[in-house]
Amino acid sequence: RHNVDVLRKTGSLNMEGMHRRKDGTTFPVEKSISWVRLDREYLVAVVRDVTARRLEDQARRTLATERAAIVDAAMDGIICMDSEGCITTFNPAAERIFGCRSSQVAGHSLAPAIRPPGTLARLLEELAPQSDTGPAGQAEVRRVEAFGLRIDGREIPLELSVSRMPGAGSPIFTVFVRDITQRREAEAQVQ
Repeated sequence: RHNVDVLRKTGSLNMEGMHRRKDGTTFPVEKSISWVRLDREYLVAVVRDVTARRLEDQARRTLATERAAIVDAAMDGIICMDSEGCITTFNPAAERIFGCRSSQVAGHSLAPAIRPPGTLARLLEELAPQSDTGPAGQAEVRRVEAFGLRIDGREIPLELSVSRMPGAGSPIFTVFVRDITQRREAEAQVQ
């Protein structure tokens, strides 16, 4: 009854549901129903099978869940930044390295936490005008050793691997961050 009232009031109704095939199997559909007035009133219904779209949506959700699990489980810090250099992703390893929560840095620039000043900006500038891929279709990566400024004020040695994510539109950057304190201490002992 509610759908009929909506249809009369607005002249059209869109909804999703399930339909049954002759063999008894069901499939998802999208229904568009319109009230058309010509010489008399007609109901016109268009029913679309949305099985493929539902499968694609499910595949996208699964992929997003898998990617999030990988990023969260990574031993290295993974930080994604938009074209302005503002942090959009800051995984748990990055939280441990910098000593702060993702919510504290989201939307802020990573640049002030990287020493010497200008290091990150230089890398982003080098990558920004690049095409989406380097040789053999691989994303171009810049690696550098620098220092990171933790939230408690301590500086720690870091290895940064910065790349531009392939895709259309404004550049999006990924920074893989590794705390190399132990490596530097081992190198100092050898010397």
